Amino acid sequence: MDGKPTLVEKRVDGEPSNEPHWQNFADCIRSGLDSVARVDVLHSTSRLCHMGTCSYVAGGEKLGWDSASQRFTGGNEDAVAKANAWAYREYKNGWGLKAPYWRG
Repeated sequence: MDGKPTLVEKRVDGEPSNEPHWQNFADCIRSGLDSVARVDVLHSTSRLCHMGTCSYVAGGEKLGWDSASQRFTGGNEDAVAKANAWAYREYKNGWGLKAPYWRG
């Protein structure tokens, strides 16, 4: 082994399982080592999926994206407002983006 983290595939009922990723994440928290999945890549992937959902919620309109402000832009003001409202909607059940992240 070259010191880089690896995953061993696990299947549940013949289907791929996420358990190795969860275990790798927990192991990296404990050890301080890098995970097999880089956070910057995961952020970009998650953001792209979230942007698609926001566009769908906004009626499937074509939207622009301002990466500096992390906000939607575009020609249809109603669609842009709906997409931004969905992207930045209020968190539920005590969760939030400001510390403390959970108020239970």
